Amino acid sequence: MRNKILPALVSVTFGFLLLAYGTGCGTLHMGPSVAKPKVEVTRITMEAFSARGVGGQMELSVANPNPVTLPLRYVEWEMSVGGDRAVSGHIDVPQQLPANGAVPVSVALEVLAEDAFRVIPHLADGMRDYQLHGVLHFQTPFGDMSVGFQSSGVL
Repeated sequence: MRNKILPALVSVTFGFLLLAYGTGCGTLHMGPSVAKPKVEVTRITMEAFSARGVGGQMELSVANPNPVTLPLRYVEWEMSVGGDRAVSGHIDVPQQLPANGAVPVSVALEVLAEDAFRVIPHLADGMRDYQLHGVLHFQTPFGDMSVGFQSSGVL
């Protein structure tokens, strides 16, 4: 009988630990805390104007504040001005984020005419604040992991 109870007790305990960890239980500590990577815009240039929209480049810095290397696969992102979407995209970035380090990521921008028409009134009123949000996708030994990010600044 004891041989049947011990595996059941271990299974229930492991399930409780996973549930507490997955729900962000503040009283359970399973080692050092993991900090979210940070994404900052370092530069934006708008270069090509056409009937389709405006093309340019956005330079990002993706920082890993953790003591382990993270295997970044791709980034999904959206930038808005005055609450209106200006541009969004997806970029494959198959590289390692070094432990306690940062990597530059260059993103091609294409602001479509319909999005530009929503944002131009904000710019004409002098608004230069932007919001960038998205999701970083990592490939780990345990499967895909995604982490949301938000950043803001002034154009």
